[in-house]
Amino acid sequence: MAMLSVLCGELYAADGDMLVSGKLGVGTTSPESEFQLGNYTTNSNAYIIFGKRVASAQTNLPFIGHDSIDGVSSDLGLGAISTSGGINFYTGNAGRFYLENIRMRITGTGNVGIGTTGPLSKLEVDGSACTLTPQDIITLARPYNSGLSYARTAALTLSNDTSDRTVLSFKLLAANGVAVVAPDTTIMTLRSDGNIGIGTTIPGAKLHVSSGDILLDNQYALYSKNSSGSNLPVLAINSSNMTTLFSGGWGYEFLNIAQNASLLTILDGGTVGIGTTGTPNAKLQVNGSVSFGKDTSPLANANKALCWTDIGKIGYCSSAISSSGVCTCNPIN
Repeated sequence: MAMLSVLCGELYAADGDMLVSGKLGVGTTSPESEFQLGNYTTNSNAYIIFGKRVASAQTNLPFIGHDSIDGVSSDLGLGAISTSGGINFYTGNAGRFYLENIRMRITGTGNVGIGTTGPLSKLEVDGSACTLTPQDIITLARPYNSGLSYARTAALTLSNDTSDRTVLSFKLLAANGVAVVAPDTTIMTLRSDGNIGIGTTIPGAKLHVSSGDILLDNQYALYSKNSSGSNLPVLAINSSNMTTLFSGGWGYEFLNIAQNASLLTILDGGTVGIGTTGTPNAKLQVNGSVSFGKDTSPLANANKALCWTDIGKIGYCSSAISSSGVCTCNPIN
């Protein structure tokens, strides 16, 4: 039992332990708990400073006490004010202040580490050693609603593949708080070789889309870079809803196909059909007229258009070609 003495309003315990039966109040005559420091009256000294427990080169001591950052909120202030001091959070039953039991640390520079005591960024989360089995690193959740049948949580997962490449995946989790309603679904995967997979966990190219479509808005194109480094459109649907294949950028259309039209067929055997609806009957089958020249008006010179007469002979158009590809076809003698 310690000897107690009061000197100038301060309480001292000479040595040993101090035993208090009942509630102990410091700075208050009506403590509300087993120990209370201060009361509802503002007192800048109502905080606790912790002395050194182990050897450390820096002399500043950590503290804890009531705080408010705006004069309205009632906060808890917890600090380690030395230049390299941090705040450690422990869990586990191995013992008090075991380094291995630090689950989270806030460093003196403000970095937060979860699973690491040396975070290199504002937030660093370290899991266990990487394996082929994806490990959930960060999970996001929203309140459970029993009427929902879709996933309520999402996760970032980290793993290695068989080539020892790091794999980061974005996953929707199926658990709804009561039962599993659907398999976990990996939405997107990023791999350390730069490949990105959407709908697949093993992307085989820089962008690999599986089990789904790619949608571009009207007048937006799929681009590729030429040998000079210029970005050029390759494929798009233009403002007239025509599918356009480009050969050198906007204004250099190689092929335009009208919406809901089968205008060009190229088969693996080398046969080509233009305006045909079925399999071409020859190396080149054209259903309609053929025009030669570069007149901007369709067949201003009608004899530049070849056609097929009703009697099975090659002819030439003696009239302008209609929008459906029909003209007055005169046989060539």
